[in-house]
Amino acid sequence: MGLFGNKSEYEKTYEKLQNEHSGVIALSIEEDNFELVVFQGEQITKTHPQNSYGWEIMGDGYLNLEKFENAIECYEKAISLGSPNFFLDEIQLAMSCEGAGKIDDAIEHYEYCLKLDPNDFYERKEFIIQGISLLTKTRSQQLNQNTITDKTHNTSTNNPLQILKTRLANGEITTEEYKNLKSVLEYD
Repeated sequence: MGLFGNKSEYEKTYEKLQNEHSGVIALSIEEDNFELVVFQGEQITKTHPQNSYGWEIMGDGYLNLEKFENAIECYEKAISLGSPNFFLDEIQLAMSCEGAGKIDDAIEHYEYCLKLDPNDFYERKEFIIQGISLLTKTRSQQLNQNTITDKTHNTSTNNPLQILKTRLANGEITTEEYKNLKSVLEYD
């Protein structure tokens, strides 16, 4: 934020891009057309490569397409550009690392999120804590089995929404927790 609460040019451009593209992107997400989400993000980054909005959009598309390495690159770029959605981008970066089988990196990003603002965003905080717990358990199991490879987690079961559905089906989370966590995933 600028002096006296004025928005910086970066923030103004971010909001302008968000307003211009949110309708198409929302419709694409609603229709599960994440290729179009990636395309929209690419178009935005061509005209505004130094604004995080397009990189976030591409990251969201890639995350839902389970192209985790691409999502990681996009979220890292968005964060490096000073994204106003820094906290959410960090969570989605952690989820992308988890999907790519980079368990230690995922845990590191989730833990970093807790350090950023441990008092706000209760639902997100609980999601982060659950993520750390499950990843720590996964890492421990992998170490015990001596089967740590990046390929271990590149299956369709690593879609973040699918993981939540599986946790709900297995009774690991309640319906209310599922709805809260799902809203975090869908939050822009």
